[in-house]
Amino acid sequence: MYKLQGCYNFRHKISVIKYMKLFKNIYLQHGLGILGLALIFYLAVLIPNTDLARFTWWDKLNHFIAFFVATNYYLLITKHKKQIAISLFFYGILLEGAQAMTATREASYLDILANLCGIIAAYLLNKNLLRLNREEN
Repeated sequence: MYKLQGCYNFRHKISVIKYMKLFKNIYLQHGLGILGLALIFYLAVLIPNTDLARFTWWDKLNHFIAFFVATNYYLLITKHKKQIAISLFFYGILLEGAQAMTATREASYLDILANLCGIIAAYLLNKNLLRLNREEN
């Protein structure tokens, strides 16, 4: 059977999963995850934004990347896939609410949408890569 040879090797994802299993200490895994979420909170809420009036794609891309990475991390270390996706979505809403309460930031529905897109993209990527892994084995 002919296999597509692309620039991305799907086995890379599998090696990442094996690498993450080296961190078998659940406290270390979740501690790193909480540290990452705290970093997202710091960057999203506590650092003043000087461009409040402007819409920038860069800001939306940052939201997408942050939630894509956070979702991928938690999907690698836990079996509760749907709960993680839903929890991170509500975390994004909480961040926007916190931004609305500051004088230097403002909440945006487009930010929530960018967060949701990052979560969905990570969820679908993870789901498809695990399916491909099962097909290979």
